[in-house]
Amino acid sequence: MRSPRRLIHPRSIAGSALALLVTSIFHRSWKNQQRGTTRHGMLDMACHFGTACAVTLPVLPNTEYKREFGLVAIGSAITLDLDHVLAARSLEVNSWMTMPSRPPTHSVAAMIGLAWLVERIAPGKRLWLAVSLGVGSHLLRDLATGGAPLWHPKRVITWPVSLVAATLLILTASAWFLAGLPIQKRSIIAPKRRLRQIAHRLNTEQSRRAPARTVL
Repeated sequence: MRSPRRLIHPRSIAGSALALLVTSIFHRSWKNQQRGTTRHGMLDMACHFGTACAVTLPVLPNTEYKREFGLVAIGSAITLDLDHVLAARSLEVNSWMTMPSRPPTHSVAAMIGLAWLVERIAPGKRLWLAVSLGVGSHLLRDLATGGAPLWHPKRVITWPVSLVAATLLILTASAWFLAGLPIQKRSIIAPKRRLRQIAHRLNTEQSRRAPARTVL
């Protein structure tokens, strides 16, 4: 078993800082746009993209599947807003950008479900962690820009910017730590399969150690 990796790449940190700077510029422009316009929607997407980049870049040096990890993290951060289109039942930007509140799928439960699904599809690559970064960064930004039904579908909550910033930092640090751990051959979020594997291994070892019976 390999020892845990703890890599901090200066270029990744610099890229994360640059992403935060560009995102802050986009965010200021987004605040000045009329809600429901195409420009407002595009800037919102750019902000989610930048936030996801900021939390993902420091983690990439610790991952083995860098390309897949990055694509899943960024992709999940952007595609989460597709639930606006489904909830509004319209392709018009004004319809799904002016909803009273964000859809119920903007929640921790949805993030966990999506992470579980991705891990089932591609086990052993730790892409569930990429989903947690992407969707997590999206939800955190939403909490500071109008709120989201984070815990309950009918209860929209908001967080102050300071709390969101601190949680983003904790999210990044936690992902960085977990990404450095050795990857198991089996999915770490499939405990039943893991337990069956351990039981089979124990039975095999016991059968090997058992003395052979002499047939008379």
